[in-house]
Amino acid sequence: MGRMKSVLGVLLALLLLVAGAGIAAGAVPPKAVIDLSHGQTVDLIGFKSVLTTMGWQFDETTSLAAGVPSDCDLLVLPQPLSEFTDAEVAAVRAWVETQGGGLLVLYDSGAPTPYLNKLPAAFGVTFNAGVVQEYDFGISWWVDSAMISIPAELQSHPLFTNVTDFVYVSGTSLNVSGSPQVVLRAGEYTQCTSGVYQYGVEQPPVLVADQVTAGRVVLLGDTTPFELSLDSLTSGNVQLMANIVSWLQKPEAPPVPTTKKVTINIRPWSKDNKIDLQSKGFIRVAVLSTPEFDAKQVDPKTVLFAGAKPLCWVRMDVDRDRDKDLLLLFHIPDLNLTEDSTEAVLDGKTLDGQSFEGRDAVQVVQHKKCKNPPKHDNCGGKKGK
Repeated sequence: MGRMKSVLGVLLALLLLVAGAGIAAGAVPPKAVIDLSHGQTVDLIGFKSVLTTMGWQFDETTSLAAGVPSDCDLLVLPQPLSEFTDAEVAAVRAWVETQGGGLLVLYDSGAPTPYLNKLPAAFGVTFNAGVVQEYDFGISWWVDSAMISIPAELQSHPLFTNVTDFVYVSGTSLNVSGSPQVVLRAGEYTQCTSGVYQYGVEQPPVLVADQVTAGRVVLLGDTTPFELSLDSLTSGNVQLMANIVSWLQKPEAPPVPTTKKVTINIRPWSKDNKIDLQSKGFIRVAVLSTPEFDAKQVDPKTVLFAGAKPLCWVRMDVDRDRDKDLLLLFHIPDLNLTEDSTEAVLDGKTLDGQSFEGRDAVQVVQHKKCKNPPKHDNCGGKKGK
C-alpha cells in the first residue's frame, strides 16, 4: 500500500508540474488568498500542495473588511462559520466583476447554510446542508461519498480537462438560479438532512462555474478533498483542483498601449508657425515619414490636430526626401488652442491600430485686419502659407 501511494504521489507531482509549466521564468507568481476571517477551521492541505506544485504563492487573511488584497489573483472562501457583511459581499462581487478576480467558494455538508449563503447568493447560488452520497455505497473512502462522472457535454470545458470522474466526499448540493456557464450534477445519490436519509433523489447540482463580467467564479459543495494530502486523493480530484486554479486565475492586466512618437511640421514651407486664432482660414500640418515611422500607415480618419478633425488630406513628399508624407488641412476656428498655447499636438492611429503622437511649437498671434479669407482651400495648394 505504501508503494502504491509513493507511485501515485510521483504521478500526481508530474501531472501538476505540467499544469504549472505555463508560468514564465522570472515572472511574478500568481497568488491565492485563503479567507480565515469567518471562523474557518479547515486546513486546505491538498489544495495548498496543488498551488505550490503549480508555482503559485498563497496567503491567509484574517480580515476582508478592507476588501480583497490588491495582489490577489484567486480568492478562496472555505466554509465560513460567521456571516459575511453586506460590505464584504459587495467588495468581493466588485472585485470579481471589475478586477477580473477568480473566486472559489467551498462548502460542505451539515454546516449552518445562512452563514455562507449570503455571499454565494450574490452569484445566483445557495448551498444545502444535506449529504450527497453514492446510492449503492460503492465508494471505499467514506460512507458519505459519491463518484461524480463528467457528462459528455462538459468534457470539453477547461475545468474538466483529463478528468472523467472524481470522488465527492461528505459534500452537499447546490441550488442554482439563472443560467451559469457550467452546472455539474451528480447521479443517483442519498441526501441526509437532519439525520434522515432520503434515497433515490437524482441529479443534484454539485459544482457551478460562471463568467461574471471580467472575472470567474467556481462554487463547489465539498471541502474534504481540498483538506486531504495528495497521496490520499484520486488523480481525478487532483486534476480537478489544478484545472479550477488555472481557470480561475486572474488574467494579467493588458499591457498599457504605447504611443509612437512621430515628427510633424506645422505650416510646412513657412518660416514660422504663427497661428491667428481669430482667422477663419485654414492651416496645413504634415506628418513626416522617417526611418522610424512610415506616414503611409497613418489612418487620416483618426487624426486630430489640437482637437480638430482634418477637412482633407493628401499623401505627398512634403520635405523633399523622396518619401511620401501625409499633409492634412484643418479649419483654424476648430482648433482648441488659446492665446497662451506654445505647442500643438497631433495624434491618431495607424491602419493597424498603433497610436501615435506628434508635437510642434506654435506662436499664437493677434488678429490683423486683412482681406476676406478664402471660402475654401485644397490640400495640394501652392507651396506657401
